[in-house]
Amino acid sequence: MTRDGFFPPEQVSRVHSRYQTPHVAAGVMAIASFLIAAISTVLMGGFNAFLFTGVAGTLGSILVHIMANASLPKILRDREKRIGYVNMAVTAVAIGFLAFIFYGSFISISIPVLVAAYSFVAWMVAGLIYIELRTRQSRTRAPLETAAGKR
Repeated sequence: MTRDGFFPPEQVSRVHSRYQTPHVAAGVMAIASFLIAAISTVLMGGFNAFLFTGVAGTLGSILVHIMANASLPKILRDREKRIGYVNMAVTAVAIGFLAFIFYGSFISISIPVLVAAYSFVAWMVAGLIYIELRTRQSRTRAPLETAAGKR
């Protein structure tokens, strides 16, 4: 995001000269994680903060697994392998189970669980908005660069 100019300062996107790892970004993430844990502990208490962070992390993990399962047919097709009915059925069943678990987080009566679930959704919506803005920006920039290159 810093390379896109969305998240200043640009120094956050630097990589370590020897190890080629994003050490500054990792430090920022560690500090952000600590702040989220500290603030949620102060505001909600230890157990509720544990529920909050656990549910938010679990929802993220479930979403990643749903996306991975949904991409399996395309990956198999791109590798010119037979997709088959069994792969499609296993993919559909796995997505169904994960979607049910994902949905179950939103019908809880526990306030920390609900706060985590809706915070997760808000974060995903913010991510989708970012992706849309970035896509639009690259679409408008590409014709300008092409026109400039033809001169």
